[in-house]
Amino acid sequence: SIEYFFENQSRDRIPFLLKQHAAIVIEAGDEILLPDCMIEPVALEFSKLIGQPGKSRFPSAIDANGKKIQINTIPPASSQLQEFYYCSELAIGECGIRNQATQSALKMKFDSADFPYVWVFQSYGGWKNHYVLVMEPATTIPYDLEVACQNGTVAYLEPDAIQQRRLRVCLER
Repeated sequence: SIEYFFENQSRDRIPFLLKQHAAIVIEAGDEILLPDCMIEPVALEFSKLIGQPGKSRFPSAIDANGKKIQINTIPPASSQLQEFYYCSELAIGECGIRNQATQSALKMKFDSADFPYVWVFQSYGGWKNHYVLVMEPATTIPYDLEVACQNGTVAYLEPDAIQQRRLRVCLER
């Protein structure tokens, strides 16, 4: 269990971004675990799987040719793919990965009021030759706080307030 405490000792309302940054070892065939949610690419110029702007319902996305694809299964490192998307409208506060060989799952569980978004960064050999999945329960999207403030997708710490946010990491077999 991880607990975060924030205290604003000022008279200003402070926008902020907090995200867990769990880099997870992966194997081809592993399954990305997300609840019913909407996903959207962070930057299409980075994406090698998702090829269209806008939101889609996980685990589906639209590729550059307009074809519906499934993005919840980890491809091999030889694919040289990479992807980065935001998840919003989470049905429950949970995300993780299931290893197909052992059927074990590493999950992060949280109150979706504390972490209403999940960032999912994937390098399947395509980014700096890394083979990794990074799951990031987050308070805010996008990464630019000014844009998040404009979009109403930012977390705030009110003047003279104290906040507590919790996250639990579990291994399930």
